[in-house]
Amino acid sequence: MFRFNDENKNRTIESLRKFPGENAYEITYYGDYALDEFLKCGAYDLRDLHRFQKKHILEGTFIGSLYKPKHDCSGFTAHNSDGDFLLCHDLDTPVKQPIVTLAENKITGKTIGLSNFQDFGYYVACWADNQELDENEWIKDTACVDTQKPFDCARALCVPYDMQDGMNAHGLALVVFTAGGTEVETDGKKIPLCYCSLYRSIIDKCRNVEEALDFLTRYTMSPQDNIEHFQIADASGNSAIIEYVGGEMKVLRNEKPYQVCSNFLIYNNPEMEGFGKDRYLAYQEYLEAHNGIISEEDAFRLLHENHIPGDENYSVVFNLTKRTVAVQFAPEFAVTHRYQL
Repeated sequence: MFRFNDENKNRTIESLRKFPGENAYEITYYGDYALDEFLKCGAYDLRDLHRFQKKHILEGTFIGSLYKPKHDCSGFTAHNSDGDFLLCHDLDTPVKQPIVTLAENKITGKTIGLSNFQDFGYYVACWADNQELDENEWIKDTACVDTQKPFDCARALCVPYDMQDGMNAHGLALVVFTAGGTEVETDGKKIPLCYCSLYRSIIDKCRNVEEALDFLTRYTMSPQDNIEHFQIADASGNSAIIEYVGGEMKVLRNEKPYQVCSNFLIYNNPEMEGFGKDRYLAYQEYLEAHNGIISEEDAFRLLHENHIPGDENYSVVFNLTKRTVAVQFAPEFAVTHRYQL
């Protein structure tokens, strides 16, 4: 059995469990995943990120590259009848193997992250014997994770840096969407955090939307990630969509009791034209008709109705007021898994 020198890493790997009857996983992260060190240097691209992970997480044993698949997502903020503020999100992707990551840090306390664990199945992995995986051997989403294999141990330990959705104990939550036309800042004044490492950093370092916006004066998405925008919301009812347009960061704050996002840039786009407009309008129509109020049950129903057929991965409802998370996994969406931070 492969083991790391750091026992916290081994405890983390041993905590990995598969939800019965579902192609989805949960892991509890023990110890540190070196985020403070990472924020000193950042990562311009995935090679930078993997070099950092090799040194600071994987004890020098792993190198590799990662192909980033396309995520077509949609979601919205709203309130329930009790006045709780919700952030609701679908993740759609052709290959899926969702994983819930539970962790804790000194600034924002307990955190929960949702990832597509299968992203790590696109690694072209090289171990000490320098044998690369052929592209035909990329892990399929039907394959079970085997923590007896060093490759899957590496996938498990690096999963915090692959967070697509997350929330912390202060009620700050973040969700991610693809957005064609994104153009990230390139002036070199901010430290770039490539791929999903920016999102993990916000959840671990910020307690509300204003702190997140301050964080974004020092850090930015990498120019390699010109495909995404993201939404942040907090327990006070603040919500903002962050976009990069023409190399500048744009902050789109909620002007109504709800805020909708899909797969096109919203800034300077009054007709909301682009891929995912149908899903955007479906959310907007419902929330306008109900004054921005929705129950958890109706939120899940609305999310399920607006998944991209065949690409369904998971749906999640974050209750930022009560610091609870409810998540349902495709294809059946039959079980609601609940967490309290």
